[in-house]
Amino acid sequence: MSQRTGSSGWVGAVNLMNYLPVLLLVLFAGYFADTYDRRKVIVFSLSLQTLCALVLGLLVTFNADTNAAILIVVGVMGVALAMGFPAWLSVLPDLVSEDDMMSALSLSAAQFNLGRVIGPAIGIIVLRIWSPAGAFYLNAVSFLFVIVAVLLGRTKTPAGRLEPGRLRSHLVAGFRYVRARSWMIWVLVALGIGSFFGFSTLVLMPALARNVLHGGSSTYSLLLVMMGIGAAIGAPLVTWLDRQFPEKTVIKASLMALGLLLALMSASRWTWLSCIAAVGLGAHT
Repeated sequence: MSQRTGSSGWVGAVNLMNYLPVLLLVLFAGYFADTYDRRKVIVFSLSLQTLCALVLGLLVTFNADTNAAILIVVGVMGVALAMGFPAWLSVLPDLVSEDDMMSALSLSAAQFNLGRVIGPAIGIIVLRIWSPAGAFYLNAVSFLFVIVAVLLGRTKTPAGRLEPGRLRSHLVAGFRYVRARSWMIWVLVALGIGSFFGFSTLVLMPALARNVLHGGSSTYSLLLVMMGIGAAIGAPLVTWLDRQFPEKTVIKASLMALGLLLALMSASRWTWLSCIAAVGLGAHT
């Protein structure tokens, strides 16, 4: 998008359309994840994202990739992501025991962040040897592998699932549950702040590589790779820290380090220093 329009603002707009549905629909998506078959919810979400990736490829192929069309398709993809994301998270207890939950969460976060970082890096390579449309087609194919993996997986869904209907009562019960536990509110606030400022790093990365570091696609790819390395390091590191220190201490230190790393990234004018900051940010996001 930045290459088409020459504006980093449009890159931000596309990412806003992708993640705004997560903010608006996450409560309803959580209800569906606790009410219906989680595997079916995940497969539906992935299928819709596959279709959106295919449509984006077709738009580019037939030169119909207007800004409005891209925003609409990305918005639909964001809705699909929002509806499937809680099911992804809530399916973990169906797969592993409570003792292994922290390790499972760390690995899940690692693969999610590696995907967000390595995916664009691979996309740059595809753009060089193929075309933008080819990158979207390849993305659509990649979703099919995940769908097959989900269908082949076997989970043990615990008892006590919510009955369909009475959506409002379930949402109110959820708010009451959190309000009665003040520590949950602070954890949610901390996660919200960390996610808001941490995830936006990827959105600003192309502008950072071009306008601040005065590099090109190779500089952008290098920063993504460094973030990928950080994400790979962060997963086992979180598990180790959780065993050595109280969770509150780990969360506080992590947020403090995130702020310092963001400040370092914003102040850096050298690629090598930005790469060091990118490794740390990859371990946090």
